[in-house]
Amino acid sequence: MRAPRAGRARARVGQHLLGERGLLNIPDTQLAAQMFNWLVLSIPVIKAMAVVGNHLLYTRAQLDGYADEGVRIFLAAYGA
Repeated sequence: MRAPRAGRARARVGQHLLGERGLLNIPDTQLAAQMFNWLVLSIPVIKAMAVVGNHLLYTRAQLDGYADEGVRIFLAAYGA
């Protein structure tokens, strides 16, 4: 499973850079990246595991909404 690790690695780099600029306060970037990943993906992943067949599970607007809310919660927790 290289894709999740690669995504978390990119998130850690971005968080580190934002932390250096004083925009985020993240003592553990690996944990923060995992938390961010779960905030954004948990609802779509759980729903996808319960669906059988080839159904359209989400609209683009719904996925954007999950991502926006995940970012909002992440920034509330780690924003400087």
